[in-house]
This record gives sequence, C-alpha cells and structure tokens, in this order.
Amino acid sequence: MNKLLRSMRVYTATVNLGSMKAAAEQLNMSTSAVSQQIQKMEQRAGVALLIRSTRTLTLTDVGQEIYDNCCRMLALAEQTEALLDNYKHQPTGVLKISAPAGFGSQMLSEPIRRLQASYPDIHLDLSLQDTAIDPVREGIDIAIQIGPLKDSSLFAHHLARWRVVLCVAPNYLVQHRRVLPNHPSQLVNWQRIGHSLIKNSYNTLYHPHLQGFELPPSQFDVNNMQSLQCFVADGLGYGALPEPDVINLLRQGQLLRVLPDWQLQECNAYALTRTKVMPPKVREALHILQSCFARYAQLLPTE
Repeated sequence: MNKLLRSMRVYTATVNLGSMKAAAEQLNMSTSAVSQQIQKMEQRAGVALLIRSTRTLTLTDVGQEIYDNCCRMLALAEQTEALLDNYKHQPTGVLKISAPAGFGSQMLSEPIRRLQASYPDIHLDLSLQDTAIDPVREGIDIAIQIGPLKDSSLFAHHLARWRVVLCVAPNYLVQHRRVLPNHPSQLVNWQRIGHSLIKNSYNTLYHPHLQGFELPPSQFDVNNMQSLQCFVADGLGYGALPEPDVINLLRQGQLLRVLPDWQLQECNAYALTRTKVMPPKVREALHILQSCFARYAQLLPTE
C-alpha cells in the first residue's frame, strides 16, 4: 500500500505540474525515478495513462480516471495522517472512567473540573459502582480501584494512600447512653456497620504500644460506601470509613473519631489502564488524578 501511495503522489505531481522534470524537482527525485514510477502504474493498468510529447503530457481517458481516484485517495490519506497526529498529540475523544460509588462526590469533582477546563475536547463517561467490573470487556480507559489488587493484565498506577478511620455520630452516643471508648474492648456492645465487599480488610486495630485488637463482627453490612457513610452519620452504628470521605463531617462535629490512638490498615487507591503506553487523553487524565488524590494523604493530624 505504501508503494502504491508513493506512485500515486508521483503520478498526481506529474499531472499537476505538467512534466516529469518538474515533479522530480518537487519530490526531490530524479527524472528517471519519476518515469519508472509512472511506467509501473501503466504496467499494472495494462494501458497508457499519459501521452508524452516533447513539451506536454496529455492524459488518456483511463489516465484521467486514475488521476481523479489518486487525488481522492491522497486527500483521504492526508486527512487520516492529520487525524492520527491529532490523536497522538492532543487529548480528545471519549474518556471512560470507572470508580467506586463513594468517589462520586468530593474526590472526583476537582479532577473532573480540571480535566474539563484543560481539555474541552474530551468527553467524560464516568461509571460509579462498587461491584467488580472488567475494564477490558467494558472498554474502560481508567479504572479507579482500592487495593490490594488482584493479579491481572492491567497496568496499575498508584494514586494515593490514606487512612481508614472509625467513626460514629454524636446522636448514636446520646441514644445509647454511651461515651467514646478508650480501648477497643469497649466496643463489644456497639453496633458495627460493615462493607460487604471489603468486610475482611479492616477488622484489626493497631496501636504503637499495645497488642493488636480484632474488632467485633458487624451487625449488618452494606455493599456501597456512600450508604455506609450515611448509616453511620444517621446514628445507626459505627463504621470504618475512608478519611477523605468524612474529613469535613469530622471537622464539623457531625461525626466523631472513635479510638484515634488506634489505626486500621491504610487504604491504597490505584488507577488501572489497559496499556502501558497510553493515549494522550488517558495520560493527561492520569496526571490530574494523581495530583488531586495526593492531597488526601494523612488529612487528620495523628492524635
């Protein structure tokens, strides 16, 4: 195909300029090389394309038809080349991102705002769900997931690490006539709300000077982090919540930190991509996500 396109360029240049010599000068070729290219096209067609005289070149009927097709083909090739260059250098097109449902508000608003302001030609398609999905099958460009990650053919890019903190609403303490505990053993009669998809990940509390402690099992579970946060904020029980999700509620006193001297396992967020070499839209979106997510690490002072 490349050889045919080269012959087309030589042929159309010869017709446009009216001589092989002029075409050779424009294409930085020898006149004999131009002549050979045209001869190859004529041999392939089986008929003459040009009638040559000492001063002019005249197109045959077949030559005119071939010339018209060559012009269309070369124009289309140039448009395709320009389109490829545009995709290579300029972020554009549909960008499909998936994330856990709890990411839909505070954590993704700023990255989306920056992405749209910087690259208006990108159309964002955001999918929020806590159930597992297959990014390859679903055509997802960036899948945001919470670690630990399963082995896969996807490429993982670390976004951020933040704490998971135990929280309770003040009205839970009032309704059940309780005070904030000093030791995890005092939680034995408290209602714990868990996340069914990660219920085995945040059960152990660690202390710098004391032995680790296993939390009592949850009384009920929910498969959505936003719902879990709402249940805790409504005073149904206490739960382990990602710090970025609840930082404002903690600062405003709508939630209280339970056992701040004890730590749960930290949470790692990753962006998964299907290829190591990413198109511009994916590469730039990943940079923005990493920049925005970095500020969520260790939001609360260690108490």
